[in-house]
Amino acid sequence: MNPSLPKRLVAAAVLSLMATACSTSAPTAPTAKAAPAAVPGRFADNPIVYFLITDRFANGNPSNDNAYGRQKDGKDEIGTFHGGDLKGVTDKLKEGWFKQLGVNAIWITAPYEQIHGWVVGGNKEFKHYAYHGYYALDFTTLDQSMGTPAELREMVDTAHAQGIRILFDVVMNHPGYLDIQSAKDLGLKVLWPDSEKATLADYHSYIDYNNFAFGQWWGRDWVRAGLPGYLEGGRDDQTMQLAYLPDFRTDSTAFVKLPAFLQKRAPVSPPPAAPAKKGRKAAKGAAMPGPRGPARQARYQRTRPAGHHGARLPRHVAHRLGA
Repeated sequence: MNPSLPKRLVAAAVLSLMATACSTSAPTAPTAKAAPAAVPGRFADNPIVYFLITDRFANGNPSNDNAYGRQKDGKDEIGTFHGGDLKGVTDKLKEGWFKQLGVNAIWITAPYEQIHGWVVGGNKEFKHYAYHGYYALDFTTLDQSMGTPAELREMVDTAHAQGIRILFDVVMNHPGYLDIQSAKDLGLKVLWPDSEKATLADYHSYIDYNNFAFGQWWGRDWVRAGLPGYLEGGRDDQTMQLAYLPDFRTDSTAFVKLPAFLQKRAPVSPPPAAPAKKGRKAAKGAAMPGPRGPARQARYQRTRPAGHHGARLPRHVAHRLGA
């Protein structure tokens, strides 16, 4: 064996390591992460929707927190109103929060008027208010806890200016329960004396469920409710009551009058018109004016949009909307 061979191998290894070290480039600084795209594209091409429960999102106007006498329960506040409103959504829009998030549509819970008070939640565990928008009282006006028509318009305009659409959650298969506070506010004579003392344990004992005065509420022509003068709920998907909620008679094609309790309420006045547009858009809009006055009212009376399961909404609803 050649005694100089190990020395030659060591020398070759050293030279190889030196060559590798010389050929290795200096370490580079890590590249910064790219910011999320500020423009997600058009809603029609790529809908990116952010759903929010308005009451639980942001409180922009604390002055409406106790609308209709709504109160906190002083406990876990599971089913009470927390104060979020349309103004809170607008504030977040102005902060650029939704643009930075990368959405092009905001889906809000139903903003129209809900039952005013609470019903029994859980197993007599908490006061359940309609903070979620699923216990409708009047589909034609905003709930005061959500804000004003002017605040609604500002929210929509602010969103549109950023290329963001606003989607309303609309519950059309049932209205809300008749709670004690709403019965008082509507003047429905279905309560026993001292109903203001009702608790979670004895709530239903203060409501006279055998009273035919319930006919002054939604009425037989509008809902199934199992109340005096009403139809009972059915057993199929179209006619059954969900959690004993009054079920709109969406299988009926008959035209009906406005419910008695809504007939007694003052007609809703539409908010002031938005400022007129200027420039080419204004000229384009002026070329196709919509009907006004009686002509506009007649148009709404002729147009009966399809409701849930194909049922047609009565013309009186459109008329009450100020059409």
